[in-house]
Amino acid sequence: MLLLAVVAMPVFYAFVLAVASFSGCFLECTEPNIGAGVGLTVAIVVLLALPVVGGVAVARLHSSSRNAVGVAILAVVVMALLLLVL
Repeated sequence: MLLLAVVAMPVFYAFVLAVASFSGCFLECTEPNIGAGVGLTVAIVVLLALPVVGGVAVARLHSSSRNAVGVAILAVVVMALLLLVL
């Protein structure tokens, strides 16, 4: 649940930007940018899948390797959030 809470705000921001990209209207209306909307939608799907994949990966491992997988999942989440923000 903590990982889902970490990705909730970036998913919300990506959703708002995706809707604005598909419609072309945010503060003012311009030409829609379908490519950016599709890219942001893919980012949303990846960010929403990370908590599920992380939970399944950690649940299947023995306790000795859970720490390494947890650190790797955290690194992937941080990199995805940085790419989304930049």
